[in-house]
Amino acid sequence: MPSLPPPATFSAADSPWIDVRSGDQYDQVGLRTLFLDAHRIDDLALPHPPAASALLRVAVAITARITGLDDPELTASRWNALRRRCLVQGRFDPDAVHAYFDQHGWDVFDLVRPWLQDPSLRTQCPHSTGINVFVPGRPAGNNLAWFSPHSHHTAEPVPTADALQILLIHHYYGRCGKGTPRTLGSCPLWGSVRWMV
Repeated sequence: MPSLPPPATFSAADSPWIDVRSGDQYDQVGLRTLFLDAHRIDDLALPHPPAASALLRVAVAITARITGLDDPELTASRWNALRRRCLVQGRFDPDAVHAYFDQHGWDVFDLVRPWLQDPSLRTQCPHSTGINVFVPGRPAGNNLAWFSPHSHHTAEPVPTADALQILLIHHYYGRCGKGTPRTLGSCPLWGSVRWMV
């Protein structure tokens, strides 16, 4: 019997997926390198502005964790003093960056806790909405193909680096209203009340 291929892995922390610009050089980095080299990076170069905006929101939360600015015990004056100290350093402490990224799971394809995803959707949704709904510029459903030659029946996979940027867009600026219906049976109210944030 042939052995199964190893499961796919892609670390949001270490695999390159974030487009950045330093001077006239463009590169792709992971989250860890984004923070380790933040003092050398001039700007994000993501192709979709909503993805750049969403990534900045994620980066703010990670920055607070790495620097200790998320400590609820800090008074306003101590918080401001810590913030000023961080700004004067001009870069993130590499040990703090490594400690943060080493302690959390960042695998996009993890079976139990995939990064920024809910693995229970696979069992709670009766069918998939399809990849074309997910990708900006692709027609979905009965829409015309203005920007790309894709259709619902000829959906092409998206490279993981691009899919992560698109995932950020959907987390912060996703379709309002109802997406794919899901059935939640573990709590009595989950079947009747649903909030989209």
